[in-house]
Order: sequence, then structure tokens, then C-alpha cells
Amino acid sequence: MYGFIRSTRLHFLSLLIAALLVSMVLPSTTEANNDFNQAQWGVNSSWDQAGLYYVYISPQPPSDNTYGTFTTGWLGLYLHACDNPGSVCCNNPGCALFSQVGTQSDPNIGGIFWFVYAEPGVTCLSGNPSPDGLECRGDSGIYVDYSVYNGVSLTHNVSGQNWLAAVQNYSGQGGYVAQIGYDTPRIYAAFVAQEEGYTSTSDPLIDMRYYFYHPAYGVGNPWPYSSGNDNFFSSFGLRSPGSDPYPPAPYGPCVYGGVQNVNGDPRLWYAGIGGTQCSWVFDH
Repeated sequence: MYGFIRSTRLHFLSLLIAALLVSMVLPSTTEANNDFNQAQWGVNSSWDQAGLYYVYISPQPPSDNTYGTFTTGWLGLYLHACDNPGSVCCNNPGCALFSQVGTQSDPNIGGIFWFVYAEPGVTCLSGNPSPDGLECRGDSGIYVDYSVYNGVSLTHNVSGQNWLAAVQNYSGQGGYVAQIGYDTPRIYAAFVAQEEGYTSTSDPLIDMRYYFYHPAYGVGNPWPYSSGNDNFFSSFGLRSPGSDPYPPAPYGPCVYGGVQNVNGDPRLWYAGIGGTQCSWVFDH
């Protein structure tokens, strides 16, 4: 959600198995405007302390290079309660301890890179720290690439009393890239999202295209699907004038939308320019 401007699945699963073992070790920033699509999963007591959450992200190469813009695809968690939108915590930036790991494409810097942002603060194990101590960013092309599925995960590390962010590319290169300074295993919200950021006053509507695959918790456990409407996809980007931007209202047309069940697989969806669906409920 923030930048410094404010597929080999088996390889990644081997890292995830190691991550689960870790989780079980003991019984110059500038503000940026944004549009984004978000898949949100309702949190319940059967998996809110699983200690490991991950997804595969495939960013597609952008066809434009508009200065002052960036796009991201990411996995994010709330590590502190913010279940009531009217609560004091939810209206206090940083209180929900939002933490995320993902990929970022930025023509201001060149190429594609991984990033970690966390409101509890981060210690970089790889890459470069931001001045405020809230972000780490890899060098261009390190551990991530376009048009392939890059694995990202967040793991609670009991022995280290923190969370660990990991990134791994289609060739199995990567590993833990940052520590997040918070020691509570429970999560309060989980998101997978794609986002456009820009510093101009008008939205440039840059070419943004992402695929997301197999969000899961633990090792190989598909993220729970909904029997109601608590697990949903929604576009928070531009809509037709006067439309409600919040789920589950299926208003349109949305500039950045999505496509569910790509290739008939409910675990695979597209988000970005040309997506025809502004919202849906993950129903199986």
C-alpha cells in the first residue's frame, strides 16, 4: 500500500514448511493517491492464529512508464483489532498495525522489486530500509519478476518474538527478507490486493495487471471460503459518478476490476485494467 513514494510452487512450499516450523518453535517518503482492488477474508477462530499466511502474485509488465506512479500486489494483515470501522483504533493511523509484503513496479526507480511495509516497524534482513524504519525494499529484479508467480508470506516467529516476511521467485531464490517487530500471533483481518499509486492530482489510470493464486494458511490449507459475504473481492478504484465504492455493491463500470475463477480455478483471479467485475463473493 505504500512505496518509498507515499513458478515453482514446490520450492516455495519448502520455505513455507520451514516457516511453519519457525512459527511452532515453542508449545524520504511522499504521500500518494491510490486506486486498488482487494480480496478480503473474514477471520475466524479456526485459523486466526495459524501463524503462516501466503499467496502467489504474478505482476504483468506495464505498457506505460508514467513518472510519479507505481503499482503493487501484496498480502496484508491487521495484527491488532480493528473490527469496528467507527472505533477509535480504526480511525487512528497505525493502531491496527497493518503489515504487508508484496511486489512493486515503479518507473521512477526502474523495474520490479519486493517490498515489506509494517506499522509496528521492520528490521531488514535483505534489501534497503526506509528512513522511517517502516519499510524494506529489494533491488530491482531480486527475488521477483514479471509474468511469473512470486510467492510472498507472513509468518509468526515464536522463538524470535516477531513476524517474518518472506519472498521467493519462480526459481526458488529468496527467503526471509524482513522482521516485523510485533509478538502476537493472532490476526484480525487478511487481505490480498493490487494497487495503483500516483502523486499527481488527477488519476493517470496506468496499465496495471495482476494475477493472484492460491491464498492459503499453514502449509497448503486453502484460505476459507465464505458461506455468506464475509470473503469478498471489491474494487476501490474509480466508478461511475455517484456509485458506492464499498462492497458488496456491484456498481460499475470500474476502471480497475477483476475476473474470478480464471481457467475455471476459484483460487486464481485477475485484478487490474480490463477486469469486468467490480465485486464478487468467494463462494467455494
